[in-house]
Amino acid sequence: MNKTFEGAELFDTGLHSGYKTKIWKDRIDWKIQFNIRSLLDHDTPTPVRADEDANNRGVQQNWSYRIVEPRSFLLTNTFSW
Repeated sequence: MNKTFEGAELFDTGLHSGYKTKIWKDRIDWKIQFNIRSLLDHDTPTPVRADEDANNRGVQQNWSYRIVEPRSFLLTNTFSW
């Protein structure tokens, strides 16, 4: 039987900024985008699942955790014509 697990909130935030213009005699569309993932750099593993017996006292609890992605920076360029 599956039971709903209620635990810590999962909160992750990021930031992105982009710019789009035409280049080479207006023949090519150029888009540049800068992304920051995990902006707050929260790195504590988050529990996402527990055994069905997790609410019973005196029972060993087996938890599954989600590893939080570290802060990363991405710069992308896209060209279309």
